[in-house]
Amino acid sequence: MPQLSMPSLCIMSSLLLALVHGLKSLESKYSVFDGNGNGDGSGSCNLSHHPSDHPNHIRSPTTMGFEALLLPLIQSRLLYPTLFLLTLIFLLRLQYNRLQEVIRTTSPVPNVSPVPNAHPLFGHYSLLMNPCQHAFLFKDHATPSGISSMWGPGLKRCASVLLASHARLILRQTSQRDFSEWIIRHGRKTLGEDSLILIPGGSRWKGVRQVVARAFTHDVVRDQCRVIGKTARELVAWLEWSCDRDAGGGNAEDGEDPAIEARDFFKLYSFSVFGRTAMGYDFQSIPKGDKTRRHPHSSRECMPPEAVAFESLNFDIGRRAMKPSALMNPAMQLYWIPSRINRAYWRNSNMVNKMMGGIIGNHMDSMLRLSSHKDNSSSEGRPGGEDTGLRSSLLTYLIHSCMEKHFSKELSPACPFAASSSRPTLSSSSSYVDASSFKPPSNITETARRKIIQDVSKILHTLLLAGYETTALSLSYDLTLETGNENDKNGKGSHATILKGTRIIMNLEMIHRDERNFVRATEFVPERWVRWDSRKGRWVDRDYKAEGKCSMEQGPSSVASTSTPPSLSSEYTIEHSQADCIPAANSANFFAFSDGARNCVGRRLAIMESTLLIAELFRDLCVGFADENFELVKEINFVTVQPVSLPIKFWKR
Repeated sequence: MPQLSMPSLCIMSSLLLALVHGLKSLESKYSVFDGNGNGDGSGSCNLSHHPSDHPNHIRSPTTMGFEALLLPLIQSRLLYPTLFLLTLIFLLRLQYNRLQEVIRTTSPVPNVSPVPNAHPLFGHYSLLMNPCQHAFLFKDHATPSGISSMWGPGLKRCASVLLASHARLILRQTSQRDFSEWIIRHGRKTLGEDSLILIPGGSRWKGVRQVVARAFTHDVVRDQCRVIGKTARELVAWLEWSCDRDAGGGNAEDGEDPAIEARDFFKLYSFSVFGRTAMGYDFQSIPKGDKTRRHPHSSRECMPPEAVAFESLNFDIGRRAMKPSALMNPAMQLYWIPSRINRAYWRNSNMVNKMMGGIIGNHMDSMLRLSSHKDNSSSEGRPGGEDTGLRSSLLTYLIHSCMEKHFSKELSPACPFAASSSRPTLSSSSSYVDASSFKPPSNITETARRKIIQDVSKILHTLLLAGYETTALSLSYDLTLETGNENDKNGKGSHATILKGTRIIMNLEMIHRDERNFVRATEFVPERWVRWDSRKGRWVDRDYKAEGKCSMEQGPSSVASTSTPPSLSSEYTIEHSQADCIPAANSANFFAFSDGARNCVGRRLAIMESTLLIAELFRDLCVGFADENFELVKEINFVTVQPVSLPIKFWKR
């Protein structure tokens, strides 16, 4: 943080010394003396010896007012505390003005104008925590090449980039991550001291990540496909029954279907998938035998106490660490205060820890019994069976990985993190998928219903562009990037050097919606990822590099399909079924799962969880906004941005 200059400190010190000396002299004149020149210790002030009592002395109104102000302070011995307080206020105000001057005259990134409206103490933190201000912060005041210069709390140097090439370079240059102290403090209270997401980097982070990554193998993803598909079918079947019950069996869009909060609705699915795939535990969030329940207007009515405890702990981090008003609230920052939020935290934390301890213990017992059975089989001359049948959940794979690597000390913190990290992301991303898929004017749900059956995984890549992720890292070396100028739209020409130690904050939603990274970035055009191959009769992946090279040599018609898929008939679909309607997208510009060494270890599992639900949902049901004039408003919660409210309605096809 910038400090006061040396001349300012010298002047301030001289003034303070002169003021203290004058007040000390004034105090001695008003002291009480006895005949021997010693104070009587009465603490009162005798004015009989004061020169102003002389008959020839005339006291001015200014002197009388000055005495009336200081005498009570001298008598009550509050002079020096008052002087200290006034001096402290003056110094703080002087430093505040100094910081304002620093913000106006300097920039965190040389040659790049800083984003305006920075606070002298907190920088642009309030804008960063408000999703409605992200366009102003990351895009509106960026250079032609997408570089923004901003201040963090304590006037820490911060920068942001929009070009995918810049983001890819920064994410891949180091595995170090720089987190807010508030996030680390409250995140460790919930996720554990050694949670993978909260470890900045180094050998300790590599060891924990290796153990967790070994659990997300091809086998575990393949084994969970059946479980996820079954859960999605259960949810859709219950929704179909609910639609029949609420609308009297009607299948029309104008049926009187009650509105449902999308975020609450997807919690039912995410908790069921999370419990079954991650821990082999059924939360029983989706109603089965109880057909008397209506739509889940509030997911808490359907979720068991354990699921509610998991959800509350996830939101607890965001409430304590992400809201500026909570940072100065002792009841939110000190866990030992018996406030309402702290009592709820300890109650939920104890419930989750007890449940996780029981589940981990059961898995460990099962694995030990199987290991003992294998040893006995081997000793009797019979071949020992493989334990792949036991590994039916991510937690079992994770325990097996810990045992193989002799990394038992990381088992306790790694298991809860791996089990709970994907659930809030799945719930919020599914809400954004729904919001993107039935947004007018395009009837995307009808289009997606036909396409999803053939190749839903490629469509999901585009749908997930509505997701958001913030990555903060501190540069370990100076980085020079092209900045461009007002007359150079490509950002060529001038350069800017981002200094070592500068915190890089990336808004991946802004990167994905930048036209320089994706053509027609804000539109729903799945054909940027796939094209219809008339010879094979199916959708195939588009090769960005091959099509780019071929288009330069022969033109785009050489790689584009000229036939329309037989299953697609709407005007929107016919228009967009041709691959030449949009250039192929570069998959390297897609950062929803981050990039580099700290990319998402559960990417394949997360994609499968969402695609199977969307396929089942759009195949049998129609989805729409409950309010045609609905406007999406977002809020930050820990590491995700979620819709504040998203009312939707379902009806049968």
